[in-house]
Amino acid sequence: MAAGSRKPVRWHQTVSYMVAWLISTALLVIDLFLARGVVNDVLTSIAVRRSITDPDQWRAVRLTYGWTADTIDWTILLIIACVGIALVIFIETYYRRGLAEGLLRHRVMRVVGLELAVGIVAWLISALLTWLTIQVAT
Repeated sequence: MAAGSRKPVRWHQTVSYMVAWLISTALLVIDLFLARGVVNDVLTSIAVRRSITDPDQWRAVRLTYGWTADTIDWTILLIIACVGIALVIFIETYYRRGLAEGLLRHRVMRVVGLELAVGIVAWLISALLTWLTIQVAT
């Protein structure tokens, strides 16, 4: 299709593209914080297991472990922020091009479906890790 033969984009299509982008951005933020929660759950699970396995050694290393876990958390937050910004820009471009090509609905369904799947998986992993940590601790 030649560039000059595309139909003009109507105002309601532009509004739907912007609303879809805002919804996708909100879901992306939720997914990224759920991923951060999974990392923190893994760190908590490791700490609980170490404290139960060897309580005497744990007393000596718990402050160092706390500092390490905090550093990992801040590093993950920085990585999440960078990845999040890149993905927000990618999604906007993907939607804008989809709008021009008449594929916006298909692209929104693909992105939102993927975001929901990632969110559900991250939540399930977090719930499983929390349950396992509680089981080990009791």
